[in-house]
Amino acid sequence: MTADKQFSYLKYTVFGWLPDGQAFWIDRGTVQDEDQLDATLRLRPYFIEGEEEPMFITAGLIDSGHRPHEVYRFCLKMINLHGWMILCEG
Repeated sequence: MTADKQFSYLKYTVFGWLPDGQAFWIDRGTVQDEDQLDATLRLRPYFIEGEEEPMFITAGLIDSGHRPHEVYRFCLKMINLHGWMILCEG
């Protein structure tokens, strides 16, 4: 999952990767803030053809260029819930 922080919303994109390195665009959208991003994506199941169990987002990259302190708080929350979330700028 990647998210780009805009002035009043976030744009997100979800990609999936196969073991051989192939990437697939799976989902995209906009949400109003980091809390809505969490509520929208953290528990959303993604079903893969041929697999019995759905996949869930386990990592992400989020832009911290706009209102970075909000993004830092969100990433710390996600680290505690999931293991990690990477910050980037630009």
